[in-house]
Amino acid sequence: MNRKEKKRIGLASTIRQLETYTHRLQSGDALTCYVDFRDVVKPNWRMILEPKKATVPQEKIDGYRKIAASILELCHRIASIEEWTNALEIGCGSGSLSLAMAECSGLLITASDVTDYWDREMDSGDASDWLNATRRSALSHYSQRVRNQVDFQLIDAQKEIPGSYDLIFSAETLEHILNLGAALRNMYRALATGGALVHRYNPFFSFTGGHSLCSLDWPF
Repeated sequence: MNRKEKKRIGLASTIRQLETYTHRLQSGDALTCYVDFRDVVKPNWRMILEPKKATVPQEKIDGYRKIAASILELCHRIASIEEWTNALEIGCGSGSLSLAMAECSGLLITASDVTDYWDREMDSGDASDWLNATRRSALSHYSQRVRNQVDFQLIDAQKEIPGSYDLIFSAETLEHILNLGAALRNMYRALATGGALVHRYNPFFSFTGGHSLCSLDWPF
């Protein structure tokens, strides 16, 4: 039994000892909830509620470089990427992953995102200043050559993806897309012959998931 399995078993044992209550959904179905569930499985969840910093530290840049390397390693196994020229990131945020991909691959990267998602994340309701600042921070870690390879654009994958790309990728984005079926269909249409879709994402409903902050003790 490895360390992760031991931790999972330990958490499960702790959760079974938590006080429970019943939450009734509008459909009439009953959902069993655990008091203090999130404090047990995700002790640092409150950091999500803190003001977002408009800087990208070096350790984050290093992390994105590792993700980029893992994406490209997979691409090498499934496609002839030597012939690829461009790529599209869905949900780029700061652009850190797109920049890391450009640095590692030499591809021209379209770093795309939507503003309404980030607007909802900001107390002010307007994320434009924060996005611009965090992207400037990410860009500062890279050479001018790499910066020239990345183009930031507003693209909603649920509606339409203009152009054609050899690679369409994302990290921790798919679980935030409301109409994922439409988005995936549009990605497929925008994929060039011989290209690939590569997406890394957190489980939609998981033991330690943190994407349903509507109720802090729901078990997903």
